[in-house]
Amino acid sequence: MIAPRYDAIIVGLGPAGSSAAYEIARAGRRVLGLDGHVFPRYKTCGGGLSARVDGLLGPAHRNVVEQTISAITFVYCGKESFTVEGRDPVASFVMRDRFDAALADRAAQAGAHLRYGEPVLHFEEISDGVRVRTAAGAYDGSFLVGADGARSRIARRLNPRHPLRGVYALEAEIATSDPADGVVLEMGAVPGGYGWVFPKRGRLSVGVGGFQGAEPRPKARYERFVSLQPALRRCARSTPLGHPIPVYTKGVCVASSRIGLVGDAAHLADPFFGEGIYYGIVSGRRLGQTILQQLDQGSADLLPYARWVKTELAPEFEAAERLASYAYTYPRLWYEGMRAHPDVIRWFYDVLRGKISFQDLWTRLIRNALRLAPAALAGRAAALFSSR
Repeated sequence: MIAPRYDAIIVGLGPAGSSAAYEIARAGRRVLGLDGHVFPRYKTCGGGLSARVDGLLGPAHRNVVEQTISAITFVYCGKESFTVEGRDPVASFVMRDRFDAALADRAAQAGAHLRYGEPVLHFEEISDGVRVRTAAGAYDGSFLVGADGARSRIARRLNPRHPLRGVYALEAEIATSDPADGVVLEMGAVPGGYGWVFPKRGRLSVGVGGFQGAEPRPKARYERFVSLQPALRRCARSTPLGHPIPVYTKGVCVASSRIGLVGDAAHLADPFFGEGIYYGIVSGRRLGQTILQQLDQGSADLLPYARWVKTELAPEFEAAERLASYAYTYPRLWYEGMRAHPDVIRWFYDVLRGKISFQDLWTRLIRNALRLAPAALAGRAAALFSSR
């Protein structure tokens, strides 16, 4: 019996891989999706979805959303805080086992053939396509989508000599009987990054992430952050699990003629919020569309997708990196500036809603530098006073 040839083989069925599979399968093309885990499976992740994700997915994920928020409380070292309300939702929160399974099911309903618990052992380009081997056999296809996460083997193959940047995160799900309807973001307690408390059903996702510089003791930073949270003092502690945040790395090769990387495998997490799910879905869709164009044309060239990443996403991530360098290097200054100007926080909310870009936000901050400067100077003075 001759094994079927697929138009595309997707390795990894997280949000990025499932989005690519859905995009290609709904056009009537033959798609194979492979994942080494059996779904639903737990994945360490805060599970935060910016509001712009809803515009991408519509009803596909709404039945697994556990909480939606329109306000965020900003805290400095557990001592000072302020809350900024938004008129519209800013973010929603999911457990990744249910969310990822919902997106994979959507791809399957569109016609994708999905195989779970079947890790890829080997892959290669052949004369007229790609070949993927698992313990169950070999599969041939015209294109390969690498959606195998932050430690992607496919990304390493495309980038044998390019260092792929990742930053650390530790996160735990903590059960609670106290309902929570808001998000806490903590500045100052985590050098080079921030801590978070995300509300879900019957639990809180609690974590820390570092974006600027190496952190030799991430678990100690996590424990310090947890100790500063009043809402966690009556909760049973659980051991945090670490995971890398594969933030954008300039110069990464995201595509060859027949192999393309999406989501975490392509290092498409933004370096300010650390958000990867939105960019995973966007990149999965875009690579899927590029593959469909190549199939229709009878050609094999995924470099248009690579150019899209370079021209559309890279400038966004570079602007986010500039913001992160200020916010996480000078957290007190940043905190005081934001507290004095809550309208600026609402600009960040508009980024999460997809109304403006990081580049737009950066331009607004530069244009308003004179208005923001007094609060920034006050923050600097407060930081110097507290250090003494």
